[in-house]
Parts: sequence; C-alpha cells; structure tokens
Amino acid sequence: MSQVRRSTKREREWLGWTGTIEQLVSLGREARTLFEKRVAVLVAEYDEDNRLAQEAGTFDAGLEQLRRAEFEGQHGFQVSITDGADQTIGNLEDIVAEIDRRSLVEIEFRCGIYSREVLRIRLRRGPQPVVILAIESADPGWAREAFSHLSDKIDLGKPRWAWLHSTRGTAAFGVVNAIALAVVLSAIISTISKHPSDTTSTVLVNVWLWSSVLFGFFMGSAKTLNRLMPPFELNVGDSDPTGTRFWLYVGALVVSIPVGIFVNVIS
Repeated sequence: MSQVRRSTKREREWLGWTGTIEQLVSLGREARTLFEKRVAVLVAEYDEDNRLAQEAGTFDAGLEQLRRAEFEGQHGFQVSITDGADQTIGNLEDIVAEIDRRSLVEIEFRCGIYSREVLRIRLRRGPQPVVILAIESADPGWAREAFSHLSDKIDLGKPRWAWLHSTRGTAAFGVVNAIALAVVLSAIISTISKHPSDTTSTVLVNVWLWSSVLFGFFMGSAKTLNRLMPPFELNVGDSDPTGTRFWLYVGALVVSIPVGIFVNVIS
C-alpha cells in the first residue's frame, strides 16, 4: 500500500460582506452540508478498509471499536462567535439566538477531521480581510466543488464598493474627494472674489489648498471609510447597507448641483 499522502489547499479573501443574520446562517448550513458529504465518503472508505481487513483475517474488533470512536469524535461542525470580550462556541442552531448584529465582532464556521480535512469560513468586523474561506482536503474534486460553491455564496453579499477598502482603493477615494473639494472651493473663491488683492489671494489660495489636502486625508483614512461604508455589516430584512445609502446620498447630491445651476440660469 502506498504511503504517499496528498492534499490540496484553497483559500480566498474578501474585502467586504453585507447581509442579514438569516443569510449568514444559510452560509453556515451550506458549509455544513458540503462537509457532511465529504464525511460520508470518508466513512464509506473506512468501512471498506474494515471489510477488507475481515476478509484478510487481520480485523481486530476491539481495536476497530476504539478507532471508530476516535474517528467519530474527531469530526464535527462548530460555530464560534466573538461579541465584545465574550466568545461562544456551539452548534449552528443553538448559537443563532446568541448573534447580536450590532455588537458581533467575529463569527467562524469550522468543520474538520483531524487536521487533514478542514473547511473554515471566518467573517469579522475588524482588520482586513473581512472574510476568509479556507479548505484543505485529500480530495481535490470535493475541495474544488466546495470552494466554488461557497465562493459563489459569499459573493452574493459582496458590495460593489468593497474594493475601496483595499490600500489603493482607500487612497483613490481620498484623492478624488480632495479634488472634488478643490473644484468646489475654486468655484466659490472665484465667485466671492472677482478682483482680490495680493494678500487676499494668498489667503484664499492657502485656504483652498490646505482644506482640500486635509479633507482628502480625512476621507482617505480607513476609519472614515469604515464609518461611511462598513466592510462588514448585518442588516435587518431588506434594508440597504450603510454604504449603499451613502452612495445614494452622493448620487442625489451630484444630480442636485447641475439641476440647481440650471434653475438659477433660467430664472
């Protein structure tokens, strides 16, 4: 019998996820169903090994009983949630009532057999990445199936603006806001000061420059971005995520500016 043992590892990260507690629980159930499918295959292989051992006359009933008890005790599905300084671990159905959408810091779905077969999904309200999906298995086919299925499931909760929580996205957000404020201030300054003196011009230019730079740094900070567009958020029912409401407000503001100018021109 070959002593070579192979395994495959797959991992993916997400910068944002929003959804309801029901969708979160559904994700956990999907993970559990997929892992139970893998466990059924391993149990069948285990029973086949026992059958072959019986036919060869090398089957030890006492030893097999101990091995089976160890095997059954080593696999399972657990959910752990971190809520502030408290951590709770238990079964999915039992732990649902413990989830508080406003104070939940982290939730992890984990199932494994020994250290060789592992499926883990972690979602957290904290440092990036917000979501991690990790799978390790000796069966590449099952690993690919589970990885693809769960990735698609997680993608359903990925907001379109999640990329802004990357290093480049955050920097770009700050620069765009700085430019936007610079344009607005430039228009205001040109309106209120048609023929400014040299001193007035210097003051206005400094106000324009430093206000734009400081505003860009403020808007481009991770703390500000997390408040405007939380990377991880549990919603109630069909309510929109905070980030979506923010962009709807920005869209309404952008539309109102040219409309206001047009109204002033025709009046």
